[in-house]
Amino acid sequence: MWKALSWKIKLGLIAGLLVVAASLFGSGYFIGHIKGVQIAANEINRYQIASQRIQNSIETLQRTVDVKTVTVYKDRVAYIDRVQYRTKTVIETAVPEQFQLSKGWIYVYNQSVAGAEVNSELAADGERSGVSDRAALLTAAENNTIALKNATQLESLQNWIRDTEAARAEATKK
Repeated sequence: MWKALSWKIKLGLIAGLLVVAASLFGSGYFIGHIKGVQIAANEINRYQIASQRIQNSIETLQRTVDVKTVTVYKDRVAYIDRVQYRTKTVIETAVPEQFQLSKGWIYVYNQSVAGAEVNSELAADGERSGVSDRAALLTAAENNTIALKNATQLESLQNWIRDTEAARAEATKK
C-alpha cells in the first residue's frame, strides 16, 4: 500500500507524523516544565517555612541570651557598687589621714592612670600638693571601681557574643 501512494502523499504523511511527534514532545515538555515549576515552588515554600522556624528559634534563644547577660551584668555592677560604697565608708571613717602627698606623687599617679610617660623632673617635685593620703586612697578606690565596671561590661559583651553564636549554631542544627 505504501508503494501505491504518490510521493506527495508520502511526504504529507511523513510531515503529519513529524507534526504529531513534535506536538507530543512539546506537550510532554510543557507538562514536565509545569510539574518542575510546581516542584520548585513547593521546595521554595518548604525552605521558607523551615527558614522562618529557624529564625523564630534564633529570636527566642536570643531573647534568653539577652535576659541572662543583662541580669548577670546588672547583678555584678550592683555588687561592685555595694563594695565601693562600703570601701568608701571605711576609708572615710576608719583610715587615718596622716600626711599630704607631694606634687610629684600626684603627677606620677595621674600620668600612670592616663597611661602617659612620666617626666622625672616633675616627679621629683617634693612640694606639698594639698591632697591627703586618705583623699588619694578614695580616688584610687573610685578609679578601681570604674575599672571593674568597665571590665564587667566588656566581659558581659564577650559572653553575649559567645552565647549568641552558640544559640545561633544550636538553632541552625535543627
